[in-house]
Amino acid sequence: MNVIPEKKSTREGFAKAILENASDPRLWVVSADLSESLMLNKFAEKAPERFVECGIAEQNAVTVAAGICMQNEKNIALFGSFAEFLPYRCLDQIRISV
Repeated sequence: MNVIPEKKSTREGFAKAILENASDPRLWVVSADLSESLMLNKFAEKAPERFVECGIAEQNAVTVAAGICMQNEKNIALFGSFAEFLPYRCLDQIRISV
């Protein structure tokens, strides 16, 4: 008998992958007031020193994530948002900083 795996949302998979790698000191997570929606709050609980909440400021969050990586080239900064806010809202920051 074939068992069909339970379907999960993309954000659940995104959050699970981030949480599975939370012990990696290179991993940073940047949020633009979406930590609950994207389930990033679990990472924030596990590694608060590597979680940055930028508030409702997607452009700033992109620049913060780029700065984290520029500070140490081994850092991995993940910034998640909704497609409606990226990339057009952040195009200048992506073009200049990323």
